[in-house]
Amino acid sequence: MKSKIKEKAKEKFQKLKFKEKTHIYTVDEKKIPSTSSLIKQFYKDFDSEKISLFVAKKRGVPQQQILDEWKNINSESIDRGNGVHQFAEDYANGLDVKPSCVQTQAVVNFWNSLPSYYELVFVELQMCDEHFWYAGTTDFVLLDKRDNSLVIGDYKTNKDIFKSYNMMLHPFDLLEDCPYNHYQIQFSYYQILLEQLGYTISDRLLVWLKHEGGYETFSTSNFTNILKMTFDDKWRNNTESTKHVF
Repeated sequence: MKSKIKEKAKEKFQKLKFKEKTHIYTVDEKKIPSTSSLIKQFYKDFDSEKISLFVAKKRGVPQQQILDEWKNINSESIDRGNGVHQFAEDYANGLDVKPSCVQTQAVVNFWNSLPSYYELVFVELQMCDEHFWYAGTTDFVLLDKRDNSLVIGDYKTNKDIFKSYNMMLHPFDLLEDCPYNHYQIQFSYYQILLEQLGYTISDRLLVWLKHEGGYETFSTSNFTNILKMTFDDKWRNNTESTKHVF
């Protein structure tokens, strides 16, 4: 079963290429948008200039100091996330790697506690849809041997995945604008991609690796029907590819 799924994926996504350095996907040398860029249509951009000025006045410091602090925090967060994801990829692939922090230890604990009816099929699966014209990479895919369905899995290393100040935009305007809801949409985009292999997707598993140690898993909502209605040729052809969301 596992080998059959792998063969189908190899055939279906054979045209997809990914440039690690620039984080750009291409199909037949044509740039194809990422899930990260598609998600941006559903929330307002963070107004760093306006909000940093407010924070700076409140703290009595120069605005540039706040912007520099945010830049450093973001850079550290990206570096940490990249390191944890690399460890998780190596560990799932069976390499002899040792956890170096509480988040990498949480990765080990997650895999050690996974029910025996799950079997790992893919690590870092790159997928694309040439009809809807976008691509994405999920951290892992599991086979549920109880019913031969597939489970999408992704690690998240945010300090807080539920922090929110606003609501999202249509058609998700009843949801709070927070990382968790961004990820719910991301997982549903992945599901559309993975469904092309002809298997049922039974779960979309978010693994939150906490800064203080430990992890939580969440079965995210299925928004695939909503997302399929949002595709528009004019919008899609003007979407830029961005970095993968952690």
